[in-house]
Amino acid sequence: MPHGLSVMNVRLEDVFAGAVPSGVYRYHGRESPDAMADAAASSDWAFFYLDGRDIGDKASFIAAVGAAARFPAYSAANWDALEESLRDLSWAAGSGHLILWEDARVMARTSPAEFATAVGVLRACAEFWERRGTPMIVLLRRTGLGTAMLLAD
Repeated sequence: MPHGLSVMNVRLEDVFAGAVPSGVYRYHGRESPDAMADAAASSDWAFFYLDGRDIGDKASFIAAVGAAARFPAYSAANWDALEESLRDLSWAAGSGHLILWEDARVMARTSPAEFATAVGVLRACAEFWERRGTPMIVLLRRTGLGTAMLLAD
């Protein structure tokens, strides 16, 4: 499933309890990003929030991830550099990494091919971290009705 998105029903408490394997998931929870950040901090997880209302293409996605994860300003703006940076989160030490991508439907509608690539990069990074014993969970909230075809295996 190189670009697939799991349809598993994810609960935030299960994420922090280690009951959710690393991966990219649709998320229907209603917690605010601030509440999720607090829950992550109290569980010793790094939390990164992407406001998808401002993410419509590759450039804005890479910039949003870089800002949320506090990448150095010199980070390159391409898919390979993004993946490399997400694989080097040593400064964000903790029990795991949680990314919430709110309103993911915006990019899915405006740039479907780039959206699929973004999900693929996030999935590859989650698999990378899983192999190292540190979970990375990516939650996409409000993906929109049309994303199922984009995200199928």
